[in-house]
Amino acid sequence: MKKLYNLPAKILSTYGGHGIVDAVLMPNTIDEFVTAMTTERGLFVLGGGSNTIIPDGKNNLKILSTKLLDEVVFDKDEVRVQCGAKLPRLIKECSLRGLGGLGFLAGVPASVGGATRMNAGAFGREFGDYISKMTVLSADCVVKDIYPPYNFSYRQGVDDIVIEVTLRLQSSTREQCERECQIHQNMRRAKQPKGRSIGSTFKNTGLGAGYYIDSLGLKGLTIGGAQISTKHANFILNLGDGSAQDFLSLVEVAKTGVREEFGVELQEEFIFLGEQ
Repeated sequence: MKKLYNLPAKILSTYGGHGIVDAVLMPNTIDEFVTAMTTERGLFVLGGGSNTIIPDGKNNLKILSTKLLDEVVFDKDEVRVQCGAKLPRLIKECSLRGLGGLGFLAGVPASVGGATRMNAGAFGREFGDYISKMTVLSADCVVKDIYPPYNFSYRQGVDDIVIEVTLRLQSSTREQCERECQIHQNMRRAKQPKGRSIGSTFKNTGLGAGYYIDSLGLKGLTIGGAQISTKHANFILNLGDGSAQDFLSLVEVAKTGVREEFGVELQEEFIFLGEQ
């Protein structure tokens, strides 16, 4: 088990920020992961760091990083993947073996554990559609296997801690898989901004979070080092030295404006590891 101390949010979160995390535990094996979760108190499990905002300043957070739990094992049209494996790597290895289906997530920087927890989706498809088995750590610290059907919904996957998943994919060719990935990457680049962000700030509702925020004329609004993207209003960018508070201030401006103008309550798609 690796233990690191005083790590900056800039290397833990895709948004970054000014936070300093007290301790980060990095298990090398699933057994170490389960042991840490059942013996340590107050741990927050962190995968790729997307959809996560870390409080500014020195804090007492203890993070259990899944970074080293990235084993990927193939068996015909199935693949068993540990929670820390990154989606870009998984999708690339699947494509090389002619296993398609996940191309709609090409370019998404999430981990497999995070994608399962939030049921990551895009272009009308969801990660949960391809999961044939989940191994999780339940709230009462029991390791168990879960099989379909799952009670997944829009941006809501499993509540338990994901250890690994088995995916059933579609037999294809390497060329077809790569083409599918390229198409979705191009679509994502055309709509989404470059730069540091957590991904989508709010869950889509009604006409879409970006539509409501854009209708208020908030594109380009900047507070400190954070900005509501001029390309897509549902993204908040770190312009270089943005803090967590800069981000949260923009979130509040958008939520308040949309509520007052449209009567719509925007729901955050991110997790803030502190008290607001």
